[in-house]
Amino acid sequence: MYNWKAVSEAIKIMTDPDGLNFSNFRITISTSGIAPLIPSIAKDLGVGLAISLHAVRDDLRDVLVPINKTYNIKVSKTFSRF
Repeated sequence: MYNWKAVSEAIKIMTDPDGLNFSNFRITISTSGIAPLIPSIAKDLGVGLAISLHAVRDDLRDVLVPINKTYNIKVSKTFSRF
């Protein structure tokens, strides 16, 4: 989700009636946990969300997904309540 601007513009083109006219319900964005942007996906784009955990333990996620050191599973839970 570090490319939020490009992703949101692409979603707007895909869902615009003069663009590809896709239904929001047919689009799912997958992220590995840039937690502060998660509420924006629902609020601003109205599309589905898939979160890739890669592991259920923070010690293993730290190795597999370095962003976990900033937004670990415990911190990410606080952002999921939108």
